Amino acid sequence: MSPLRSVSAFNNQPNTMIELVIIFAVLALVAAIFGFGGIAGQFAGIAKVLLVIFLVVAAVMLVL
Repeated sequence: MSPLRSVSAFNNQPNTMIELVIIFAVLALVAAIFGFGGIAGQFAGIAKVLLVIFLVVAAVMLVL
């Protein structure tokens, strides 16, 4: 089996919300390092929105 099969982006399982937050945060950092300020801001904004959604869903599930 190929080592790429173990990476969640290459299998049929959907990514979890927190994985997406981490991915967009890392993309924002990489874009900021290379000087793409506008793109870095967009990725950081997406990561923030996904994090808030994750926290709201987690809080609702905790109450239920």
